Amino acid sequence: MSYTLFTGHRLIVSGKIEDVVASAYGEIQNRKQDRIVIYDDSSGYVIDIDYRGTVEEVLARLKDHPMLRALQPEPEKPRGRGRPKLGVVAGEVTLLPRHWEWLKQQRGGASAAIRRLVDDARSKPERKELIRKKQEAIHRFLWDMASGFTDFEEASRAFSPGILKISKQGSPTGRKM
Repeated sequence: MSYTLFTGHRLIVSGKIEDVVASAYGEIQNRKQDRIVIYDDSSGYVIDIDYRGTVEEVLARLKDHPMLRALQPEPEKPRGRGRPKLGVVAGEVTLLPRHWEWLKQQRGGASAAIRRLVDDARSKPERKELIRKKQEAIHRFLWDMASGFTDFEEASRAFSPGILKISKQGSPTGRKM
C-alpha cells in the first residue's frame, strides 16, 4: 500500500503510511497554512488522521484507524484438519457429477485441480474491474484536488469510462477519440 501527502497542490512525499504521516506531522508542526492531505494511492480516498499529541502518539493510533485496519495482520486461527504445516484446511465443495468426473481426470486429483483453478483466477484480476477501480481512484483524487480549477469539468471528462485505457503495465494512457 502506498500513500501520498500533498500540502496545498504540492506533492510532498509518497510511500508507507507511517512515513507519510510522519511527514504530514512535520508539515503541521512547521505551521504550514496550506491544506495538508494524505491520499490512498490505490483508491484515491483521503485518509483523515488525528494529529493530536506527539508524532509517536499519532503513529500509534494508526493501528486503530478504520481505513487502515486492513493493513493489520489477522490473528492466527487454530488449525483444523488437513495439512496444517502447509496451511491446507479441509472444506466442503458441492458439484454436479460431471464436474467431479472432470476433476478426477486432472493431474494431481480434484483438490490439486481446484487449487490450480483458484490460484489462476486470483492471479488474473478482471481487466474491466481493474480499469473501473483505477478510474474511480483518479476521479476521487481529481475531484478533491482540482475541482476548483478552471476547465476541471473538461479535464475530468477525459477520464470518463471508455476514454481511459490502462496499458498492460497498468499505467493510465489516453486514447484517441
